[in-house]
Amino acid sequence: MSGRKEIFIRLLNDPDESIRRCVSAAIEKIEIKEKIELFENSIESGSLTQKLNAIFSLGRLRGNRILSILLKAANDPLEDVRASAIRALGEIGDNKILSSLIEFLNDPSPVVRRVAVEVAGNFKDPRLTDFIILMTQSSDRGVVEKALES
Repeated sequence: MSGRKEIFIRLLNDPDESIRRCVSAAIEKIEIKEKIELFENSIESGSLTQKLNAIFSLGRLRGNRILSILLKAANDPLEDVRASAIRALGEIGDNKILSSLIEFLNDPSPVVRRVAVEVAGNFKDPRLTDFIILMTQSSDRGVVEKALES
């Protein structure tokens, strides 16, 4: 167990509830980081449920390795996995994914394109405006609605 985690565990007994809540969240993030490789393996070869759980867990973290794993998941054969990974990338909000996000707008799945348009709109980046406008011409009403909302 890391020294930092040991200190946090001792703080779980602090009389201040807000400190206990913060410490609990920090311990959870440390434990997730300790299991990044396990999550990565789940995304690569796990069941749909395992993949989605791993994406959800990783989406709460930050860093280049997390972005790399989630970008890989965004190219999974299963549309639910791709959509979840794109949503997680959007929640992270790192501008490093903008070029990939543009590619996701061309996904063959309308479900994935809807998520990609929504995420693109949430970035509020003017470089994405033309791509979002193009999505209003989609044959899928859901994609058009998301583009108009963005």
